[in-house]
Amino acid sequence: MKNYKITQARHLIESTNLSLLEISQRCGYQRVDSLARTFKATYGLTPSDFRLQQKELLTL
Repeated sequence: MKNYKITQARHLIESTNLSLLEISQRCGYQRVDSLARTFKATYGLTPSDFRLQQKELLTL
């Protein structure tokens, strides 16, 4: 279940402009910091940093 939730969150971060609060709620996290902690443990970046990195890659 955890893998599905964090994968879904990553997809929404990459493909939408939804706020992290809305993404965390849609993916079943009670709080944004729970999403952030799990995301960083999984991908090595905070959700915000990951989103910035993805936008930078798209502009190359």
